[in-house]
Amino acid sequence: MATKYGTGGTDTIFGTDDIDYLYGFGGKDRIEGGFSGDTIDGGADGDTLRGDFQNDTLYGGEGSDSLHGGSGDDYLLGGAGVDVIDGGLGEDAVLLTAIAEANGDQVDGGVGIDALSVDFSARSSGLTFVAVDPAAQSTMFGMEVTGIERFSINGTAQADRMTGGRWNDWFDGGGGDDILRGGDGRDGLVGEGGNDTLHGENGDDSISGGDGKDTITGGNGRDYIAGEAGDDAIDGGNDADSIDGGDGNDSILGGAGDDTASADRATTRLPAATATTASTATRR
Repeated sequence: MATKYGTGGTDTIFGTDDIDYLYGFGGKDRIEGGFSGDTIDGGADGDTLRGDFQNDTLYGGEGSDSLHGGSGDDYLLGGAGVDVIDGGLGEDAVLLTAIAEANGDQVDGGVGIDALSVDFSARSSGLTFVAVDPAAQSTMFGMEVTGIERFSINGTAQADRMTGGRWNDWFDGGGGDDILRGGDGRDGLVGEGGNDTLHGENGDDSISGGDGKDTITGGNGRDYIAGEAGDDAIDGGNDADSIDGGDGNDSILGGAGDDTASADRATTRLPAATATTASTATRR
């Protein structure tokens, strides 16, 4: 294992054949990892970071950085500034935190099933997001995105609209009256505050309404649904679902499939009138 440090100026740092920890500090640095899984932190100013062959972790820090994961399953954190991020080969994860707008960032997941996580909690207005074909370049929230299959998005305190694609997505609506749709895949939907509308659609989804008077439908798949606080309306949809109404006067419909439900003060119908199942309901 090797640890190398740059200076406050412009540095060029190369990793070794072992696991490296490489730190650029200030200045416009060029840092390249070696043959093992490295951790590279560019520090302040605009840096160029390359991960090379194994599973690397790259932190851009402040400034407009260029991050290249190379081979391996890499973790790339853009930080402040207008960044260019290329995951390369492998199943990579790209993270952009606490931003109002991406302001020109370019993200290319590269080859493999790649994920993009964006935290928009600092944004003052609601957002609308629809997952796109990863092979097509799209502009979203002020950044160019291509080669991304999975999305993880923290929404705003306003009313947000988010729709997932064919892969496993995760959406947190934050405050406001949000509408979240999982699409295909094993998705996670979190309403949090507000009167939210959550649709799992296809796949085995995990759905949490949070506070507020929420409307939740599981859709197709074996879903876990938690209404949490508030007077919620829950429909499990098809397949065997697990439903917890939580606090409040909830309305729960199991739908088709062997469903299990628990509720506080709920009107519970398990199964649906047309279904022939062995569903069970527990009233707390």
